[in-house]
Amino acid sequence: MHAVSVICPHMGCLVQWNDAEAIWDCPCHGSRFTHEGEVLSGPAVEGLLSREL
Repeated sequence: MHAVSVICPHMGCLVQWNDAEAIWDCPCHGSRFTHEGEVLSGPAVEGLLSREL
């Protein structure tokens, strides 16, 4: 299980879970993140904040 922030570090938009690809998508500028919050594609250069459960 992973706990990540839903706030995109690029401009603060709320990311949405993409069930089809099992990743987080930012609807504002197109950044994409792994299920663990790591950047897959930008413009975000930092991953989603996460914490250990």
